Amino acid sequence: MPLPHLRSALVPLALAALPGCMGLATMNAPAPAAADDAPFPALPPQSAPGGGSGSSEPANRCAAGEGRLHLPARLLLLTGPQLAATSARLSPTQPPKVLTLTDDAAASTAAIDELSAQALFDEAERLAALTPLSACLQTAPADDACAASFIDDVGRRLFRRPLSSDERTTALGWFRQARTQWGTPDAARLTVQAMLQTPATLYRTELGLPSNGAATQLTAEELASAVAFALTDAPPDAPLQAAADDGTLATPSVLRAQATRLLATPAARQKLRRFFTRLLRLESLASGELQKSATAFPAFTDAVRHQAIEETLRFATRELLDEHAGLPELLTASHTWLGPDEADLARAMGLEPPTSLSRVSWPKAQRHGVVTHPSVMSALAKPDRTSLTLRGLFLWEGLLCQTVGAPPPGAAASSTGGTNRDPDATTRQNFEYFQQSAPGCQSCHSLFMPPALALERWDGAGAYRTTDHGRPIDTRATVRSTGALDGEYADGPALLDAIAGSALARDCFAAHLSQWLSTHQVPLQQAPCTASDLAGHDGARPMDQVLLEALLDPSFATREAVP
Repeated sequence: MPLPHLRSALVPLALAALPGCMGLATMNAPAPAAADDAPFPALPPQSAPGGGSGSSEPANRCAAGEGRLHLPARLLLLTGPQLAATSARLSPTQPPKVLTLTDDAAASTAAIDELSAQALFDEAERLAALTPLSACLQTAPADDACAASFIDDVGRRLFRRPLSSDERTTALGWFRQARTQWGTPDAARLTVQAMLQTPATLYRTELGLPSNGAATQLTAEELASAVAFALTDAPPDAPLQAAADDGTLATPSVLRAQATRLLATPAARQKLRRFFTRLLRLESLASGELQKSATAFPAFTDAVRHQAIEETLRFATRELLDEHAGLPELLTASHTWLGPDEADLARAMGLEPPTSLSRVSWPKAQRHGVVTHPSVMSALAKPDRTSLTLRGLFLWEGLLCQTVGAPPPGAAASSTGGTNRDPDATTRQNFEYFQQSAPGCQSCHSLFMPPALALERWDGAGAYRTTDHGRPIDTRATVRSTGALDGEYADGPALLDAIAGSALARDCFAAHLSQWLSTHQVPLQQAPCTASDLAGHDGARPMDQVLLEALLDPSFATREAVP
């Protein structure tokens, strides 16, 4: 039931929080809030072992124990899906709303803006009214033992750990205070409402065990939460919690077994879909923010857009979870998975719609790995044409973790004269015109735009083509300043084959997975040796094993102590 008459009473109770929690929220230098749209930091070319500038420095650094990922002790604000999954433990039959606690992906974890706080207050009020009460709380009077047992149960569900004695005492005090004015049932719901808004619910800690040294290990409860949220965006389930409770979770074999079990759950598959959505830069296409021109691409309907995204995410997650494929297979495969629900996409791409979910081979040369999927090529394009900038930056930053420097002074003014006025010019001709007319932009654009010429066989809606404005497409592309990948490539498949087989791309993918799983904001160029170790030095490690290695790496469970 709604509790409008309790609103004024809740504010001071919620602000009081539980003992110690508010102090943690104001610790020095907290990590930025975890956010699904936070950008992947990039690895500079000289920092990628085996695929950088050719210097022996990276290997020497790794042998000396440098270039490793080190994360600080920190608090992490739960994302909207994580908070919803936590709140759902109070009343599984009443799905919580997914809230956005902050609009700023780089905000401190200690900050929740006023609008988000109000939304949180309202949702806590709604969920508290729906939370089932213990039988002893539904009759008056209820003794303190009944209330304490209820509070312990709610606290364990929300805080993802047992309550401390001080936390129990404080929450019981809230209950007693409210019971005096409004009776037992409303007092219990008010206590739930307050607990839903305490830092212990909204944040998860990675402060570790007490330590006199520079580093500390996560507690068993912290490790269980880190693994669960990393893989499923939900709190620890019963088997994972049991391994934390009996002290075995930190054992590598137990941790691997628990992580492997969680990877087989639907929640893990759903979270990996979000990982690939972000990695492949599909967000604007998925949200509808990027709309294709009906004049330029009449076949790219909303139905095709949705089906293309589904095809890519299904393919990527199946390759990782079910096929146990490596990065080369993801980047070079000529097959995909289509079902009857993707009939519009199949017809638009010249395929016979399957009658059941089936592995389908694309016509020869028309697709070469996930990069050339219709969804990815559409997302990395303008509404009415291809984009060397979007595709080049994806190859440069997304697949190779190379950095692009800040534009030089005057670059914006210089670029305004770089547009070819010929409406029938090909993309290559436009690029050559841009090179000649905007020389101030070439220090950066000449690095990441030329490789994208190899992908010009796929138009702005991802359809395969052989001509551009009636002229044959020249797909020759040049890569430079990467070290091992530098050279000339005849077309997209040749370039993607080279990328797929490079240590640079393997390390980059491992770095992306590490950041995603650990929700860290430490620039990844500081940890090239960790990325190389996760990727596997022989180049044959399947993607799911790279993921598991990221969870087993010391950086996942070790934190630098905060002074």
